[in-house]
Amino acid sequence: MNGEIASVSLLAITSSISIFNSLCPPLHEVRQATGNNATVTNDVRVAEIAAVSLTVAIGLTGSGLTKSPVPAMLSIIAAGALVVMYESVLKSTPYEKRGTVK
Repeated sequence: MNGEIASVSLLAITSSISIFNSLCPPLHEVRQATGNNATVTNDVRVAEIAAVSLTVAIGLTGSGLTKSPVPAMLSIIAAGALVVMYESVLKSTPYEKRGTVK
């Protein structure tokens, strides 16, 4: 892999993290609202769709510039990992709601 592909791939990965951080609610808010707040769940899902769209667009643009599929593949993998992280937080039950933390 040459330097151009590596740098554009790194740009795709770091921009995906930045996009998710700016569009999605903070994870501590998502965790605290799990189970009883449909508004936060809807906000997270809409933000995930927007963030994945922007991330994939940046990866596809990078792939078009470098003529390599690596930036697009890495942006899709990074977006998938971040979506899985947010969805797992949405599905988990916080300890405070189980009654185990005093």
